[in-house]
Amino acid sequence: MHAVEESFNCLGRNTKGEAKTKGKNPLALTQNNLKRVDIFGYDEPAYRHSSSVGGCLTILAALFVLQGLIQLVLNAVEGQIQINRDIMPINEIKIDKHTLEATGEWPDISFKTPKLFISPDNSIGEKPFMYNPAYYTVVANHVTTYESEQCDENHKYYSNDCEKKVKLSPTKCSLKRHSNERYGYCLDSEDVVGTYEDAVYSAVEITILPCHFYPSSFKQKCAPTKVIEDIFWKNYSSISLWVNEQTGPEILSGKRDQWFSRVYTNFRVKQWVGLEVYFQPKSYTRKNFFEIGNVSNNVKFSMYEKHTVRVGVKPQKHSRGFMKFYVRSSSSAIEETGVVSTFTTFYSAFGGMISFAAFFFGKIALLYNYSSSLGQKQMDVIKSKLSSLGREKVSPMKMERKPSLASRLFAKEKSNEELLQKRIMNERRQSTIRLEKRKMEIQRMKMTNEKNLVDEK
Repeated sequence: MHAVEESFNCLGRNTKGEAKTKGKNPLALTQNNLKRVDIFGYDEPAYRHSSSVGGCLTILAALFVLQGLIQLVLNAVEGQIQINRDIMPINEIKIDKHTLEATGEWPDISFKTPKLFISPDNSIGEKPFMYNPAYYTVVANHVTTYESEQCDENHKYYSNDCEKKVKLSPTKCSLKRHSNERYGYCLDSEDVVGTYEDAVYSAVEITILPCHFYPSSFKQKCAPTKVIEDIFWKNYSSISLWVNEQTGPEILSGKRDQWFSRVYTNFRVKQWVGLEVYFQPKSYTRKNFFEIGNVSNNVKFSMYEKHTVRVGVKPQKHSRGFMKFYVRSSSSAIEETGVVSTFTTFYSAFGGMISFAAFFFGKIALLYNYSSSLGQKQMDVIKSKLSSLGREKVSPMKMERKPSLASRLFAKEKSNEELLQKRIMNERRQSTIRLEKRKMEIQRMKMTNEKNLVDEK
């Protein structure tokens, strides 16, 4: 098949001959360069082979795309949310030793713990021991520690150079869960920052303090020490720590929070128990249909991560209690993005389904149609169709249309064949005429010879 080449530019149209005459012209050179980068070239029509198998696969591809489209629309109508979660390390936080202000960007800053509820259970949660300072009480402090490793080595843990304590005030409160109501002590949110490895870190200490360990400033008359120890160690007394956490996408409105029992432990006979409770900062961002997230769609809070238990020797007065909770920061943070079926996810998923259907079903159909189009029989069918199209009488409307390159080439080839056939027929006809003339001449010569012989006799 021969190509018909024409040159196009932004100013007009030149034929091949004109392009050659202007080959050295800058304008013609620009036109040729533009032709090389043209990706919207026109392809001459070619014969297209299709089959019933290809039609079935086309219908299957359309049904596949249709069901995917229906699912995407339902997801958008229902407001389905896709959660993307990243866990980020918290770097060493720089804190001013005097102002205790953390500098940096989230998550390398301080954050507030959730509200806490300390619930004494079993014997210590019953009368007459509950809320009775003659037996025990719950105290809390916000503790800031400087150079913790160095303080431990120099045994200055309780010196003012290593530790700063700010007294907190747990309040008596109750927590209603279903049909039961628990009584205990509530503690509001407090700022915590850093970990033990940092130069400065802060935590919240909650101590279960028996009466005979009270500081002298309390001036409280205590029950006998043996009675207090039996209440804690022989009656299976325990403590549970409840956390008020925000959950679910509703956290943006601030209406969804729930109390969870995160820590539950009992007292150990003649042993001190320490529990380190770690909370993890979390940032949640909601993006709308057009995948735009702004400050109003972002909320930061903290969630329980884990807790560890340490057990020591028999409690001494300097340890300040039978049990102590250390509420502190985790070494990692969670950055979470909630994406409502957005415009981007919608067309990405829909485009992916179309691409998959076109590739999977289309490839199978294309291979089938290609294999079925091979063979001499199919080529003969193509030639017969093209021949029949060439012999048909066209209407005036069809005559106005410019014939395609394939039809012009076929017509030219057919014309050459007809000329060749006519030439062959003419040559055969001329050869036959010459042969007949030769025969007639031989016959006349024979008759003339016979006549001469008769006259001689």
